[in-house]
Amino acid sequence: MIALEDYGIVISKQKEGIYMSYGYRQYRDTAHRWTQIGVGLISVIAGLILIVCVTAPMYVSSMLKDAGLSAAISHRFMDTVFDSLGDNMEALSRIQTSIEDSKIVDRIAQKYTTAMVDGMLKEKSFDDIEINIDAELDELMDMTYNKIASNINMGNIQETIVRAALSYSKNAANEAINNYASGIYGDISYRLQPLIKVYGIITSSVFKILMLFIYITLLIVIIAFNPVRVVRYTLPCIFVITGGIYIFIANIIGNRCMAAVSNRYLGRTVFIDTQIAYRVMGVMCILAAASYVITLIYGMVVKNRRKRI
Repeated sequence: MIALEDYGIVISKQKEGIYMSYGYRQYRDTAHRWTQIGVGLISVIAGLILIVCVTAPMYVSSMLKDAGLSAAISHRFMDTVFDSLGDNMEALSRIQTSIEDSKIVDRIAQKYTTAMVDGMLKEKSFDDIEINIDAELDELMDMTYNKIASNINMGNIQETIVRAALSYSKNAANEAINNYASGIYGDISYRLQPLIKVYGIITSSVFKILMLFIYITLLIVIIAFNPVRVVRYTLPCIFVITGGIYIFIANIIGNRCMAAVSNRYLGRTVFIDTQIAYRVMGVMCILAAASYVITLIYGMVVKNRRKRI
């Protein structure tokens, strides 16, 4: 008899070979269990990193928009709206909100975010950055005109005047956006250069693909080395835990950091869009439900096949 008391292993040497006792099987199962827990935790971390890579540009664009970009755009167009609608405060408020919350402004913010970060990484001056938002401003001009036309009846002459005024507002908005963006570009590129470089790395396509590959590989390992009944609960737990941790990091810790950074470098306090994290949680819940249903159906199919055999 050979006893390995540290692990509770007893090995009996007989003619037929070496037989391992229940103690070794228990040790092996415990080691396997801890290995799978470790893989699960690494999967959660990899999932969090992947989500950050995907959502980081959304947060930066939202910060840029809320810090002054949307106001710079809407104020220019609202000059024409005010001249056209006069003291119709309800319509004025509704139109201003529709401009500031429009997807068009979101696209403008995304274009400026991408171009400014790329310029900072390449150490360009703001004047050397090329940002073309003519198409977006034309859409805003048409949208604003339609909003005005829905509130008043205009003759041909007034239509021409309003369109000409909106065309001027478009050019004024473009200039205001550039003045606003150039004002924060130099300060951020100088003070936050290391952070900008990290941002450039994690939001690059190569890094995203790498993290996606690692994440999928870890999930495959969990599926391949565990029974279906274990996978059925493990994958949903990983997805839900990842989403829950991300909400905490983004909406609580991230919000405090964003408020401090924006107040220092943008001149006003800006909070992150909390809906982004909730949408991420929604996606993770859908993945959790889908993985549970798929593994449940697969388990039932396998069980029925075994019964037939």
